[in-house]
Amino acid sequence: MVRVFVIFIQLFSLSLILSSNAHAADEIWLFEDTTGTKTYDEVMANPHWFEPTTDTSRGFSDSVFWIKQTLTNPFAKPLTQVVQFDSLRLPLVEEFLKVEPGTRLRSNGYLITLAGRPSQQHLTSFPVKLEPLSTIEVLYRIESQFKVDLGYQVLDQTAAQRADLKIVLIGALILGSLLLLVTYNAILALLDRSRVYGVYVGFLVSGSLVALSYFRLYEPFGVVMDSVYLETYSGVALYAFAYLFLSELFKTSQTKTTQRLLNLGYLVLGGHLLLEPYAMMKSYADWAGPIIFFVFTYLVINAWIKRDPLAKFVMFGWSVYVVCSLLYVANLKGIVGPEFEYVVSLGNLFEGVVLSGVLAYRLRLADRTETLLKAAQVELQRERLSNEIGYGYKWEFDVERQMIRPDETFAAWHGMGWQAGEWYPAEEIFAAVPEEWHAWLEEEMRKGVDSAMADPAHILQSRHPLIRNDIGETVWIQVYGKLLDVDGRKLLVGSSIDVTELVESRQAVVSTITKQKELFAIVGHELRTPVATIKMLTEDEQVTERERTRQIADISESLLSVLEDMRVVIAPERALEAKPIAENPTGVVHRALNSLKGIVADRGVSLSVEGVQAGSTSYQLHAQSLRQVVTNLVKNAAIHSGGARISVGFEISNSGGLPQARLRVEDDGKGIPADKIEQLFEAFSRGDTSQDGSGLGLYIVKQLAERLDGQIRYSKSPLGGACFTLTFPLGDAVEAVKQITPDFTEISLEGMRVLLAEDENTLRMLTERMLTKKGAVVTSCINGKEAFEAFDPELFDLVVTDLMMPEMDGHELTRAIRASGATTPIVALTAAVIGSETEQFMAEGANAVLSKPLNTDVLVETMSNIDEKAKSPA
Repeated sequence: MVRVFVIFIQLFSLSLILSSNAHAADEIWLFEDTTGTKTYDEVMANPHWFEPTTDTSRGFSDSVFWIKQTLTNPFAKPLTQVVQFDSLRLPLVEEFLKVEPGTRLRSNGYLITLAGRPSQQHLTSFPVKLEPLSTIEVLYRIESQFKVDLGYQVLDQTAAQRADLKIVLIGALILGSLLLLVTYNAILALLDRSRVYGVYVGFLVSGSLVALSYFRLYEPFGVVMDSVYLETYSGVALYAFAYLFLSELFKTSQTKTTQRLLNLGYLVLGGHLLLEPYAMMKSYADWAGPIIFFVFTYLVINAWIKRDPLAKFVMFGWSVYVVCSLLYVANLKGIVGPEFEYVVSLGNLFEGVVLSGVLAYRLRLADRTETLLKAAQVELQRERLSNEIGYGYKWEFDVERQMIRPDETFAAWHGMGWQAGEWYPAEEIFAAVPEEWHAWLEEEMRKGVDSAMADPAHILQSRHPLIRNDIGETVWIQVYGKLLDVDGRKLLVGSSIDVTELVESRQAVVSTITKQKELFAIVGHELRTPVATIKMLTEDEQVTERERTRQIADISESLLSVLEDMRVVIAPERALEAKPIAENPTGVVHRALNSLKGIVADRGVSLSVEGVQAGSTSYQLHAQSLRQVVTNLVKNAAIHSGGARISVGFEISNSGGLPQARLRVEDDGKGIPADKIEQLFEAFSRGDTSQDGSGLGLYIVKQLAERLDGQIRYSKSPLGGACFTLTFPLGDAVEAVKQITPDFTEISLEGMRVLLAEDENTLRMLTERMLTKKGAVVTSCINGKEAFEAFDPELFDLVVTDLMMPEMDGHELTRAIRASGATTPIVALTAAVIGSETEQFMAEGANAVLSKPLNTDVLVETMSNIDEKAKSPA
């Protein structure tokens, strides 16, 4: 399967290159100002400085380049032509056009703000409007600290848009494929707990950032930055993670020479960080790149020579990657044109696919090794048993008399009055064996004795449960026996070994494998869908930019929802571990419904609350579980029922003097087919729906219902659709609280002073922009240390902090703020779906922990809950 996938990526990468807008450079009129001092007036006054050339790739250069282009409109109506440069990596291009009464100057390039560009296309473009039957002369001035590619085309507006769209979609497809690999391997890292997977995920993330910088895919979101900075630092991280990955993968093949070369590679990478990014790229092209590639190549060849079974596969992927990287270096040096600017991203993708296959093969080798090791251990046990009674003697069985004599250990296991060294009838063994195993054990004993009598070298083996009376538990025992001739008597001498942990571990492995298969089935569908959507967009040239942006947002929301559902399946003990609290259940229901107004409205569905009596009593209950049940059931009805109306009811009654809660969610949709009802609450069961989803919603509802000690039932709704009813007991009434009204007042972010700590530049910028749009006044810091230095309880209303940051992380920042005596609300952000980060943050003083990416609606609700708790009596 991996090989087929690799071949597909090979063909697909080739098709991307062939479908790009690369072309042989046409002849252009060029003047190279080696001094960089010539002005527009001087250039215009000296047209003889311009010479025709086809050499448009110049590499790194200190010169300023002037291009002269004559544009002609032979038609009797106005015409717009677009001068579009081939390279994505031009920081600044200035256009000079002689107009009355002076000169018009326009600028474009990746350092120019989006609002300041004459065209919003990714490729550096200048639309020029020509009057009927006119000819004009345009000059373009290009200056760059980065490598320079001067090639361009003169196109009509439609052709220019198509060329630009094609390059953007190629980049999106490469980035989407890399992110798919990131997600797949991140899940494997969580399941396998292997360091090599964590390092590989870092490699893939770095490769994704490199692709992001090459294609400037952040610009559709309004972000403008120097892409060379992101490329250089992501590239250093990429190679550092690659070194770590290969050293982990080929750990057994390491020698002193490979270790020294690794140290050299790390030294070169570390030295790069002392340089300015443009200087880093130039040194990479001049000398650092070959050193880095040599270290990689030596590591792989060394592992190949030492017959590492993975080396040949790694060599295959690395060879392709080296070719792609050398082509990119050639572009940096000006040897080849801009069509090879993004070829290294294709190399990253190809290498990512190959190395994912290598890791899968590594797991298979590990499984084989474990199987052989277990087989060797069994053989060793057999060998010891064959040495008469020299291995763990537990009992001996007299074949002729049908009597058994235990040693001290086995007598204690059996109990029932057995004493070590005494003989007992064979049927008494059944007293310590579960009844359902009696017939099986009797047959096994008969067959074992017959086999031993027929072949004295035969080793008896069986496994069955045994009630160990010494500890009062039922365990699994592995039985080994050998027939011996002792003083003319046929004795079956054997050992019974407690293998409960082995059996339970094997069952756990089988359960994990089953869960993985189910999980990967969801991953295969839910994560393949975005890539398929992007592919369809490449074939549909009529899709607008706004529609494309909306679809990307929908895909992101869908993926985050699927990952949240899988969190419950992977680690339900984490997702459902919230402890009971004193809470008004009616208020919990109202707040949950309030947060669902948006999604219900978007679906064009009406939501009515019928027969809900606002209570005034708090109970001990799992409030979060109740809230999530309401959320899941209403969202499920809005998305999948196909109806136009949802009705929610909630009431509290007394049954036998005990308070009982009843939640009802029903709709007027198509209901559940009779053949689907039995599997309705099973994991990964999607029912009759055309909408996307993981098939985990109702499964999670069932888990939450059990958490509430309640039951969830399905029935046909009087409205015509589905009706889900949750009944659960309420804990002890705690206290009377203020009357709860259906209208829940939210806290506004307008004017709120927020201190934000986030080390990742892009995420920090996007989070700040998101909060600012909601009216918040945000102060951003790159780590916890900077945030703590800026913190003042009089200046900030809220602290939002990331977990993993350099110098001082989110945990340290939270502890430091609380140690200062400040009570300012702290909301911690984490991307972890499994682990102890949540409880650790809360124990250190955080008021709430939210998952990344930050959702302002969730933040508003969270702040409202914090405010409500602060106002409640202690």
